[in-house]
Amino acid sequence: MDGENTSDDLETLTHVQHLKAAVHYTVAKICEETSEEKHQTFSRQFIATLSELTYRQIGSFAEDLELFARHAKRSMIGVDDVKILVRKSLPLANHITQLAEALNSGTEVKKKPQRRKKKVSFTDSELNHQDNSAVENID
Repeated sequence: MDGENTSDDLETLTHVQHLKAAVHYTVAKICEETSEEKHQTFSRQFIATLSELTYRQIGSFAEDLELFARHAKRSMIGVDDVKILVRKSLPLANHITQLAEALNSGTEVKKKPQRRKKKVSFTDSELNHQDNSAVENID
């Protein structure tokens, strides 16, 4: 039995590491795009801290969405749950409402044209070696 728990724990840990790496990569890409547009630079420590904050906020959103659905005695999270989640941010609430209406009507949502992006790569050590000293005090 102990071997099964260890295997499950390891699988969960690996899954969490992959999710954190994906969030870190995405935050780094957004920072790179913003850097080019605004002529602003971001330190690796800033990107690592922002990645950790983003990961934690996503977790908080997921918990809230589950609670909203459970409160409504549903097992599936719906658009209304997302609208409740974003209710304090009027621009985001309006955007979510537009997306929901477009999905319901079957029309395609207009997206901004994407520019060709430079390929950014991170080494395993960069992804795994985030400066956690900056985020340790968040807890």
